This record gives sequence, C-alpha cells and structure tokens, in this order.
Amino acid sequence: MMDKRLPTDSRTRGRFTGTVWGLQLVWRNHPRLVLGLASCMLVLGMAPAGFAIAIRGIINAVTAGTNGAGTGFDVALPWLLLAFGITIADSIARLASQLFSDRLKSNLALLVNSMVMQQATQLDMSYIENAVNRDVLQRVRQDPGDNLHLLVTHSYKTVLSVFQVVTLAAVLAWLEPAVILFAAVVALPFLAFQWRLSRRRYRTEYNRAGKRRWSRYFLSRLTIPDHAGEVRLLGIGHLLTDKFIAAMKEFRDQDQKLQLRQFAGGATFVSITTIAFYALFGRVILRTVEGELSIGDLAIFGGAVVRLRTALETGINHAARAYEQTLYVADLRSFFLSLPMLEDSGTAKPEAIAGAIELRSVCFTYPGTDEVVLRDVSFQIAPGETIAIVGENGSGKSTLAKLLARLYDPDRGCLLLDGTDLRQYPVAFLHRQVALMGQNFGRYEASVAENIAYGDWERLAEDPDAIAELAAATGVDHIAAALPDGLDTRLGREFAEHDLSGGQWQLLAIARTLARNAAVLILDEPTSHIDARAEHAFYAAIEAVARNATRIIISHRFSTIRMADRILVMAGGRIVEQGTHQSLMAARGHYEQLFNLHEHYRAQEPAGT
Repeated sequence: MMDKRLPTDSRTRGRFTGTVWGLQLVWRNHPRLVLGLASCMLVLGMAPAGFAIAIRGIINAVTAGTNGAGTGFDVALPWLLLAFGITIADSIARLASQLFSDRLKSNLALLVNSMVMQQATQLDMSYIENAVNRDVLQRVRQDPGDNLHLLVTHSYKTVLSVFQVVTLAAVLAWLEPAVILFAAVVALPFLAFQWRLSRRRYRTEYNRAGKRRWSRYFLSRLTIPDHAGEVRLLGIGHLLTDKFIAAMKEFRDQDQKLQLRQFAGGATFVSITTIAFYALFGRVILRTVEGELSIGDLAIFGGAVVRLRTALETGINHAARAYEQTLYVADLRSFFLSLPMLEDSGTAKPEAIAGAIELRSVCFTYPGTDEVVLRDVSFQIAPGETIAIVGENGSGKSTLAKLLARLYDPDRGCLLLDGTDLRQYPVAFLHRQVALMGQNFGRYEASVAENIAYGDWERLAEDPDAIAELAAATGVDHIAAALPDGLDTRLGREFAEHDLSGGQWQLLAIARTLARNAAVLILDEPTSHIDARAEHAFYAAIEAVARNATRIIISHRFSTIRMADRILVMAGGRIVEQGTHQSLMAARGHYEQLFNLHEHYRAQEPAGT
C-alpha cells in the first residue's frame, strides 16, 4: 500500500525545485505575456500610493484656498490631473492584466497538456500498469495546465500585493511610523496560519486521489453503456450510488472543516487589523487636531490604511495559494522526470527480420508485486512457424506475449529475435517487427477505415485501396456493408451513433494488427468474441495476409489451437509440455486434461449454440 505521508525534506526540496521549474517553463515559452503582466504589476502596485498622494494634494490645496491662502483650484489642478492619470492607468492596467492572464491560461493549457500526452507516450507499460502510479496519473489528468497557471497568477498577485503594501506603508509611515510595526505584528502570524492551511488543503486533496478514482468508477458503472445494463439487471445501482454518496460526503465534510478554519482565521485577522489600524487612525486624528498634520494627511491616512489592510490580507491569501500550487506543480514535475523502465539504446536494424524466436531461462515479476509470473521459461520458434500457447488462467500466457513484444523486459534471462537480444533493437523498430493484439484490444472512436489504418497509419492513411483489401481479407467488409457510410462510418458510443458487437470489434482489431505487416504476429485470444463464420474468416485472413510471419496464438479455443504447427502448454508460469495436438494427447498429460475438460463442456451445450 502506498504511503500517503509527505516526507518533509524531500517534499520541501521538490516544491522549491518544482516552483523554479514551473516559472522557468512559463518564462521560456511565453516571455511577452510575463513581461506584460510585470508591466501591469508596476502600474497597479504604485497606483494606490500615488492616488493617495494626489488626493492629499487636492485636499490641502482646497483647504488652503478656503482659508484665504490663495486660489485653491490653481494649486489643486495639477494634483487633480495626476489623480486622473493614475486612475486611467490603473483601469487600463487592470484590463490588460486580465487579458494577459487569460491568454497565458489558454497557452499553458495547450503547452502542459501536450507535454503530459508526450510524456505518457514515452512512458512504458511498467509505469502505466504499476498500481503505485495510479494516483499520480489521476492527479496529472486533472488539468495540469491549470495548476501552473494558478501558480503564476497567485505569485503575480502576491508580488503585486507586496508592492502595494510597501508603497502604501511608505506613505503611511511618513505620517505615522508605528503603522509598519503594527502591520508586521498582525501579518506574520496570519501568513503562518494560511501557509499551514494551504498545506492541509493540499494533503487532503493528495490523499483523495484514490477515492476520487473510486467515485468516478461508481458513476461510470451507472452511465457507461458497457456496464449500465448489467448494473440494472443486478439491481446494484443503489449500492453503487450509496458508495458514491459516502465518498462525496467525506469530501464535503473535509471541505467544510477547511472552510470553517479559513473563515475563523480570516475573521481573526480582520478583527485584529481593524482594531490596530483604527487605533492608529485615532492617533492621527489627534495629531491633526493639535496641528501636527494637515486635513489632507488625515484624509489619505483614513483611505490608505484601509487599502493597506486589504492589500495585506489579499497578499497573504495569494501567497498561501501560490504555495499550495507549488505542491501540485512539484507533482507535475516529478511526473515529467519519470523515465521509462525499458532502455532504448539498441542500434540493431537489419534490413529483414526472418522471425526466429528464442527464450532462454526467462523469469518475470510485475513491478510493485512479489508474485513471480514466469519461471525459467525456455523455448524456440522457427521462422514462419505457427505456435499455440495454452494453459489455465493465470499461467503466464499473456505476460509472455507482453515480453515477446517488449512491453516489459524480463527480470532474468533473455528473449532473442533472429539470434539478437530484443534489447539490442530500437524499441520503435522492434514494434514494427512484432505485432501484438491483446485481450483488451482497442475500440477507437474513429471510422472503420481509420480503425484499420491505425495499424500502420503512415502507410495506410492515404491508401484506401489497401484498407479495403484488409477489410475484405478479414471479413470487416461485411460489417461495413451494413453501415450507412461503409468503411467511412464513424464508430463508438462517445461521439458517434453507430457501435459494433464485441465480435465485430475483435475482427476490426485483427484487421488492424494484420495491417502492421509484422514479421512476428502475436494474437492473445483472437477468437474469444467471434462466431464460427468469423473464426473461419480469421483463419483465411491469417493465411492470406500473414502467410510468412511467425505466428503465436494464445487461445482457450481448441479449434483455434489446432491450426498451430506446435503447441506450448503453460502451468504455474512454466512451459510444462510442448508438441503437436496428437503427440500431446498421446502423452496423456496436462494438455489432455485441458482438452478433455473443454470437450466435456462442449458436449453439454445444447445443439445449435
């Protein structure tokens, strides 16, 4: 079970490094927008203090004029124009700041999500399938560009607020120096409080990742067509709903506790700062009455001290939120720093691959588990030979297929293709030579033709005739003939109106796999969903399209297995028998038991099923 605690030392270093990495990423890709925000910050930061000074000048000029000291308006006019200019600049800067921020948000969404997809493409199955990484992937899927934009936004607003606090404090300190001491005394404890609260919010969300996946899972069982029918027939909709509601109530209760804590801290800060600043305001009033300060001084102190308190509160809140976002950005950076487990340093690229396969003492355990799946597996396959692999569920058949396609590397031993270790080939080159159709084959939201062309997109995207030939060879053309736009009909339940049966999707997957024209063809349960007619089309397609390929077929259907030149029998992660159907039956071993059991249950089936 993954430890949800946050190691303080490494997390602190990771946060700082992640923050620097995130801000550098923004600067390198969008320097003009950053400079635009910085320019706006300068204007907005100086505007409150400048406006206060201008108002002071106006009030003092008018007061002097009314006391008979000259024409007040002539003296007040420059201050009025200054206030007008500051107001215009402040308004335009606010609009420009919002424009730059909105553009930065959309640009970062494009940039970061593209980076996430590119990184996900590079990571291998050992990372994707490892249970330890599921929560990491869940957090990465939650609009990572937003986290980076929020880091920039809150950092920008924090600096802006600090700038305003400094300029306002400078003006106020000129009138009443004690304001600086009061501001520091009340601000620092509130900053520490908000800092801890941000960490608590992050930790709460961090630990929710698994439960959020559960809540989405419960909802999907009720709304995705593949599962909704069975849920209704079983009558477990209310059970799943109750589990969903329980998770959401837990989230709500946690959020409400944090919200209450936020309210209590904010109310305390507002109360203390209001008392402190109004006490200072009273002192300034007294000094004005005594003639030490002018009416203009009194007026700007009353307005500026309120702005100072607001700027302090706003700045501290934004600083805490920026700190919270650094935690998410650090997580994002750690995802980008994740490296594939498979080394891709091979350089062997022969002009042709014959398809000879050899396994030497292969052992394998999935990352994050202790259960050994393959134990000392050794065998050879000649070029062009058709091999069937049989065995009970959990015997290691599908894992063996993944290793042959180099989705994983063995813990011990080696796999060779044409006498060369698979690790000596570049991964992309090897995946062109070894095609695998797994049990969980893809059902792509695309047209029938595109579903086939994905097998070799660069070659087939602009070659409709080749796609049509593959469709005819596999029987997919009969499926397409019943659709309104034939091979161009868009499929799927998310974005289209037409869907296929499980067997039809499987035939489409077979056509896509054959489209790769690979030297080694691995088919894991290729006929599990199709009927006898489609199975016959499958045999014909294999002979027509992949006649010269080395073929490895994993199946529970003994009708499929009989087409093999040789059969490997697996049990407990080992090869326990191998030979032809006749020799294995004569040996009266594990294979015979599986075959007889299969035939027994076939005999029990009603006629015509």
